[in-house]
Amino acid sequence: MSLPTLSSKRLFDGVATSHQPGDGDLVAYCDPHDLIAIATEAHDIIVYRITGQIAFTIKRKDDDLVVTALSWKEDGSVLAVAWSDGSWGLHSGENGKSLHRSSVRSEDHGSEREWRLDLVPDFGGGDDDEQESRTNVVHFEWRKHVGDEGSAVGDLSAELSTEDWEDMFDSALEFDGLHQVQKRTNSKSSVKRLARAIATMDATTVLPKLSAIPSHGLRAGPDGSKFSTQALVDTIFGVAKTEDTGFVDTLVITCSDGIVRVMIDDTVEIGSCTVPGMLVLSASHTQSPTHTLISRSGKGETVVSLLDIALHALSSTLLHEVSTNTKRIQHLLEYIAQTIRCIEHDYTTGLQFPSRLRKNIIMELEEKQEGDLVSNMYHLAMTGQYSPTMLEWLSDIVKETNHKRWDVAITTMYTNILNHVFFNLLPALTRLEIAITTLRGHAIHHAGSNNSHFAVEPKLFTNLLEGADSLRLVAQKLQLVVAAELKQFKAFSKWLKVYIDVAIAEPGTAAAIEIEEREQPNLEMGFVLGYVEDILMTGSKIEGFVLPLAEWRGGYAREEWVKRTEVMSYERVMHFLQVMGSGKEVAPVAQISLPALAAWTHGSARMVLQRITAWQSKLLKAPMSQSIAARDNDRMLDLRMLSVGGNSGASTTTQLLLLPEADSRALLIQNLSNPSSKAQAFDSEVCAMDGRISDAKATPDGTVLVLIRRDDDSIAIVTKENEVVHAFDPDFEAQRILLGGRQGKSVCFVLGERQGGREWRLLDLEAAKLGMP
Repeated sequence: MSLPTLSSKRLFDGVATSHQPGDGDLVAYCDPHDLIAIATEAHDIIVYRITGQIAFTIKRKDDDLVVTALSWKEDGSVLAVAWSDGSWGLHSGENGKSLHRSSVRSEDHGSEREWRLDLVPDFGGGDDDEQESRTNVVHFEWRKHVGDEGSAVGDLSAELSTEDWEDMFDSALEFDGLHQVQKRTNSKSSVKRLARAIATMDATTVLPKLSAIPSHGLRAGPDGSKFSTQALVDTIFGVAKTEDTGFVDTLVITCSDGIVRVMIDDTVEIGSCTVPGMLVLSASHTQSPTHTLISRSGKGETVVSLLDIALHALSSTLLHEVSTNTKRIQHLLEYIAQTIRCIEHDYTTGLQFPSRLRKNIIMELEEKQEGDLVSNMYHLAMTGQYSPTMLEWLSDIVKETNHKRWDVAITTMYTNILNHVFFNLLPALTRLEIAITTLRGHAIHHAGSNNSHFAVEPKLFTNLLEGADSLRLVAQKLQLVVAAELKQFKAFSKWLKVYIDVAIAEPGTAAAIEIEEREQPNLEMGFVLGYVEDILMTGSKIEGFVLPLAEWRGGYAREEWVKRTEVMSYERVMHFLQVMGSGKEVAPVAQISLPALAAWTHGSARMVLQRITAWQSKLLKAPMSQSIAARDNDRMLDLRMLSVGGNSGASTTTQLLLLPEADSRALLIQNLSNPSSKAQAFDSEVCAMDGRISDAKATPDGTVLVLIRRDDDSIAIVTKENEVVHAFDPDFEAQRILLGGRQGKSVCFVLGERQGGREWRLLDLEAAKLGMP
């Protein structure tokens, strides 16, 4: 029997092989969108459509790095990738753009990341040999669990006095007996839904969407393209619909040292635990709170660990709000930092060409001892008389062409900064303040609750809000300064253009006099002289707002960072802005520097997030572990959690496919029924196959497909009862299979070799009528 081949693809450059025992080639199939992600030697990660067309490519950040883990989110919206330096990232399932980056080499592994005084991206870890020998991500496990509907409202319904609402519903009852009881039950359900709807209301939905951040050529590390398109920004700041909050999106990240991190909503860390040794396989099910982890300990034992996720707590409205706003704070701070980097970039690049023109005339004036540029400009504006050097500079160097470039550069610079402040920075700060105040409200409400509710000190949120408010004050002041300087520059540029034309026409000639008489009444000399005196003489006030300070750079230990940031406060920011508003000169200080204020706010947010993680980690219990009958060299082929009893989810079973080292023709199937916090022994079934086993996988309904090489050297896919499903042609040597797809379109991905090169084929399992959902 041969299944229809949906597509095939020749991979001339080979496929990278994982260093994990028995894991083979790193391949991940996206069920909803029929995408195939393959880690290759030359092109890092290539994502193909089933037609073989390349959808997008994810490049590695260093030539020495290799991919250690690869996995799609269930809905196909995100692709998780881990690298050999301990870093991992989330990429858009649509175009591969970076959505989030982090590292497992952080505080949990003995070395706290530096606390920064600048906006240099930092993801922990390092490139030295000692760091390279440390932990990496070896496995991702995505799962969208069905939350506990009864606890979805949780304590919040009592806090909102829903009993009073029920009394109000009861007063309207007109029926007796059974009908009254039935209506009362419906009333309780309605009240719970009402309480949930009130608790999950999102104030940001009435605000305009955040705009993409135009970088204008800036290369700012991993965040450089993260907010570059509107589609990416909408994806990053998208919020789950209210009716979806009964579900819990979990991401379990397992490291090579046995550390297991549990995340919700992709990026919010709940806590971590440890399994013995190196993880080999893991499995979970939507309708079960248990994750099954298979690992090999240093003693050569194969260990099964059962990790229970606290769905009853994670699906509550309180946890939903905490995770939503925690994630929002993380992304908004990254968005704000990228905006400030772009403002700095626009300022420095906008001044490059005008600075070259100014340096040229300054050197000429100094060499000929004709004073400085400001004096000569002021003299020209007041008298209309040129010095010889100024006349030559304006007529031969600046001219019309370079004046136009000067005008465009400065006008674009001011316009870009205004746009960044108005369209990016201020709207992001508004959303940040909403998220902070929401969490602070919960912290105040639950203060003194013996750590049973939201055990985070309100003071931490107050400090974070102080940083956000300070950023808003300085951003608004910067907006006023930029607008004033832009108005002055426009007047100065218009005046300069007139006197360039006069210089070219030669002063004193009829043409020059005509130009002066025609244009002089249209010049705003107050703004011209103000620009010469305020900008050309003392420099732009924008510099103090947007450029990093020399003393505010680098990373420090937490205690030193706290000591250095003691000078920051909302009151001091107000003081320096008031002094600046009085007309007094203010030297560049941290209190009015956007990069310094953002670094201070980032540090305050880090304290908040660490405290939230410490509180949430109490929801995660240590997994139950026990050894199973398997030798160290036995191959773990597949692990899948299956639903028993239809869609009710009343019970689940975990199925492990094991290939004993001593017999390559025997498939050992072990089942663990009803996994719970109390570990149980596996029930074993041995299946004798009509050939040497290369790989085996289980379908979602429990059907087992086995890839074998028969005695006649032919290769086929068979069931565990040795019924042939698909026979391959002699030219293709199949080596690995991967099952995927969705209801009505189940597929089998086969990876192998043909004529010395790598090739994959996609087979249509629906034709086999295996009863897959």
